[in-house]
Amino acid sequence: MSLTAIRSTDQIKVEARQAQKDGGPYRCPGCGEGLTLKKGRVVTHHFAHRPPLTCAWGLGESAEHLEAKMAIHDALRADPAVTEVRLEAPVGDVAVADVLARIRGQWVAIEVQRSDLTAEQVARRTANCHALGVHVLWVALACPGLAGDRYSPRTWEKWLHFACYGRVYYWSHGQVVVPYHFDEHTLYVEPRHWFDRGDLRYGGGYERRSSRWRTPLQGRPAVISSHFQARRCPARRTKTMAVPACSLYIDRHPAWWTAAATV
Repeated sequence: MSLTAIRSTDQIKVEARQAQKDGGPYRCPGCGEGLTLKKGRVVTHHFAHRPPLTCAWGLGESAEHLEAKMAIHDALRADPAVTEVRLEAPVGDVAVADVLARIRGQWVAIEVQRSDLTAEQVARRTANCHALGVHVLWVALACPGLAGDRYSPRTWEKWLHFACYGRVYYWSHGQVVVPYHFDEHTLYVEPRHWFDRGDLRYGGGYERRSSRWRTPLQGRPAVISSHFQARRCPARRTKTMAVPACSLYIDRHPAWWTAAATV
């Protein structure tokens, strides 16, 4: 699914919400094949490839994903700090940004993360933007699990958390995102006892750091056009993941998870 298409009659890129079914034919900006305009009272207006054809352009996007990037685009377009904004815009020859905006003179690619993207794909797309001098902001869709006292981050969330210096951004509404920090989570090991060759043994009764769970700590909501700054970051690596040299768009709020931390 995609929100935009090329109108064959005049080669103009149009949005699905503004297009008419009799105004086509419409073509995919990526592969050039024909698209069908889908409109309805419930469904988000969008274009779709005719089955069985599929294309990487818009592949794997849900209705929530379409709603988020349209809302971000519209909010940025109405903001005086944003001089240019494009929906589903190519960034180089290998990627398409959900929203590409010029904010206070800085080009920013805003990517609404799809759940099927791997950490490796996120890293490659981030590196592609860096090579082109474009800063990138990855935004995840809201997850109900963040409301609890423990959360098991997906692999790409762990990557973003490391890349963005201890924060992952989740879309709220318009151009407002909510940052979360994944703090350590401890589990209590219940006391127990058992017999080993006639001897009574004891164990448990202590806390241990969980390898799976993290404690989600919510930060202050942040407005993309107001509370963020462009930041060029060096390549970094741990035993389990690697972040290439990258250009990121990161909020300016102080680290809320510890008074001693600095951004």
